[in-house]
Amino acid sequence: MQIHEIDDQLSVAAQISAEDAPPLAEQEFRSLICNRPDGEAGGR
Repeated sequence: MQIHEIDDQLSVAAQISAEDAPPLAEQEFRSLICNRPDGEAGGR
């Protein structure tokens, strides 16, 4: 997963999977926001 740091408090990345969450927690990310709309086709 490629993470792009916007500033020292905000980073962005493509959609993550459940397996990506533990490494993100180890990197001390505290919040994840999903901007995909409800009902969007999965896997795209």
